[in-house]
Amino acid sequence: MRKNSKKEQRRATKERMLVNLLMWIASILILGLVIVFSPARRVEAKEWDATLQIQPIPAPVLKEFDWDNFNSIYTEDIETVKREEEDMLRKKEEETKRKQENPNEVWWLAKGIHGEAGICDTDEKYRVGTVIMNRVERPDYPNTVRGVISSGEYSCYQNTQWFSEEPTQEEWAIARDIYENGVRVFEENVVFQSKRAYGEVVFVSEWHEYGAKR
Repeated sequence: MRKNSKKEQRRATKERMLVNLLMWIASILILGLVIVFSPARRVEAKEWDATLQIQPIPAPVLKEFDWDNFNSIYTEDIETVKREEEDMLRKKEEETKRKQENPNEVWWLAKGIHGEAGICDTDEKYRVGTVIMNRVERPDYPNTVRGVISSGEYSCYQNTQWFSEEPTQEEWAIARDIYENGVRVFEENVVFQSKRAYGEVVFVSEWHEYGAKR
């Protein structure tokens, strides 16, 4: 009888503990539900959700486009291009006219290259020929090779070798390349070539100094 009574007591104790545990769990669940569904919690949750909404991006403020200024700049660009094209066309026409009116210009250029750079290398002959043609194409010098060389500034024209020596085949080829093909090795303002250059010195070779007009 005692054994049975002890077993019943232990079983009753376990049942009470289980009931207490279930009641404790139920209390926690009820408390949680009360907190979640309370009015204050719903307001807080609503405010928190509002912060997650994507705010609209304000439209950019467009300034009124200055069409008058745009057209003015555009017109100036067009006029600049037209002037450059007209200048290029004019130079080509002048060059063609010069070639037609002066068939011996290549010979004069070859003679000038020979007289000024006959002992020099090919590059130096191109430099000398370029300076001569740069002078021809400027308004402040004679507009022919003959006029430039015979103006008194080229010592080779005053030398007896000018009349006794002829250009080499290489010098003829260089003269044609410069005069007929428009080959230049300097900018158009490089018009000085001597042992001591005038103007702004732009290049110094073994034989000459080359200068540009300021």
